[in-house]
Amino acid sequence: MKERTSTKLTIVRKVIRRQPTANQSEYAYAMPDDDGNIQYIFKEEGKAGNDLIEIKLGMLRDWLKEHFDVDIDRVHKAVMQRSYATNDNGELVLDATGQPINVIMLPYQGYDTLLDYLVQNMREYKTID
Repeated sequence: MKERTSTKLTIVRKVIRRQPTANQSEYAYAMPDDDGNIQYIFKEEGKAGNDLIEIKLGMLRDWLKEHFDVDIDRVHKAVMQRSYATNDNGELVLDATGQPINVIMLPYQGYDTLLDYLVQNMREYKTID
């Protein structure tokens, strides 16, 4: 058990460490089954890591659509369009090295970057009582 005490409460947590097997090819991945119970799938029985991520992303995509009518692909596209410079056709604008231009790191309204502006606004918001 691990204990941490603050001025008002004590938090006690049980710390569990699982030791991997000596053979790295036997490392397991955690994957929920249809009932939401965690099942450990061994590498040789299961899928590669990126396949598992795609499965989990699909589960998230279905859950968000079913419960909140949110299309995660549209959200991703909107975030990308707001994070990177695009032309009138919605295509990414590339810098001299061929990399997309991240607008968060561009100068913004007298600040060094848009990120600096956002951080400053966050700090000002925190000081409001």
